[in-house]
Amino acid sequence: RWERAQYYRHAVRRSAGLAARIIAVSRFTADEVCNVLGVPAGRVDVVHNGVCSAFRPAGDAAADAVRQKYGLPERFFFFTGTIEPRKNLERLVRAFRRVAEQGAPEDLVLAGRAGWKLTAARLLEAAGPMHRRVRLIGHVPDADLPALHGAARAFVWPSLFEGFGLPVLEAMACGTPVVFSQRGALPEVVGDAGLPIDPDDS
Repeated sequence: RWERAQYYRHAVRRSAGLAARIIAVSRFTADEVCNVLGVPAGRVDVVHNGVCSAFRPAGDAAADAVRQKYGLPERFFFFTGTIEPRKNLERLVRAFRRVAEQGAPEDLVLAGRAGWKLTAARLLEAAGPMHRRVRLIGHVPDADLPALHGAARAFVWPSLFEGFGLPVLEAMACGTPVVFSQRGALPEVVGDAGLPIDPDDS
């Protein structure tokens, strides 16, 4: 939104200029701080995010319980994050529609708070005749996320821009296969431990 853009444009630049040191969560973010905000590289250190110890393989009983709680099928692809354009969800839904029409048995489950400029109706419209297999379950408690990851066939994260991408790391810690965007910090975070995709190509 305009007011948030103005805040970032002015307050963050001023804050970065006044800081003695800056900790960035990824090399990608560190480079952005230097290139966009003009901070000398010697004032920026990279300290990668860690993942909460609750994110670990959940086991069959927990996966079954979370499927029952949210009314989910046995097989599904999973996304969690804010529902907004930056997360590239319309393209994800269109890609899902293609694989579903080709016979893939999985549904697509999208979890997260409503953000800006993207509605559930628009996502379901993008799914076309497969709209009943796209499930928007809204915000879920943190306590349910490890089991949701564990129940998923794969975690899909096609984001257009991430300074880190913590949900990808959480999925990996749960032992869930990850399909991730080759954009922003995600290649740095995932390395060769997931399936990279072009986020511009459904």
